[in-house]
Amino acid sequence: MDYKYNSADNHLDPNWLPKDLWQSRVASRFKARAPKVVETDEGAFWEWEGKRQLESADGKSNYAHHERFRGMGVETPAGSLPPSDPKLLLEHMDKAGIYGAVMFGPTRKWKIEDPKLLQECYRAYNDFVLELDSHDPNRILALPFLPTALPEFCRSELERLVEQGAKAVEFPVWDVAKPVQDEVWDPVWETAAGAGIPVCSHIGDAAGQ
Repeated sequence: MDYKYNSADNHLDPNWLPKDLWQSRVASRFKARAPKVVETDEGAFWEWEGKRQLESADGKSNYAHHERFRGMGVETPAGSLPPSDPKLLLEHMDKAGIYGAVMFGPTRKWKIEDPKLLQECYRAYNDFVLELDSHDPNRILALPFLPTALPEFCRSELERLVEQGAKAVEFPVWDVAKPVQDEVWDPVWETAAGAGIPVCSHIGDAAGQ
């Protein structure tokens, strides 16, 4: 294969995530309030904490995306989730001559009021992306991200991710509980530097905006 590119700005948006991502991973006490897909007269949506939130994998925009892909000669089976399906992801990268892809999360993270549920949802998402990376660690770099709305948990989550082999992390600057220059983040910078882990950020907006 003649690869020509590395792609540094891909995204795992919520409408491309597996419908059971959270329900299959969060502790049982969180399941009722954790993200789940619900069917409505307007289509399928993610719901959490009892509120409808975002379009899901069965939403109307995904159908339009699949049609656009097929129009460009890229096969995407009905109901497939190319960005989070490692086999399809690598096939599409090969077609485009892309060797490696860095994959950020959604530019606006989920707005969850319960801090314990929020921490659990971050953990579940991070476990999912590390599993995605494991299918080809040299080519797929989906970034787990730190719960910056909860600085007291960021260091321990970073340490957990390092132990599981994360090569880099996303630091959502739009959700920080304290400014990035605040000393509350010193343990995060120290841990990342000690582990040689790049800390990445992306433009966006605050969770729920």
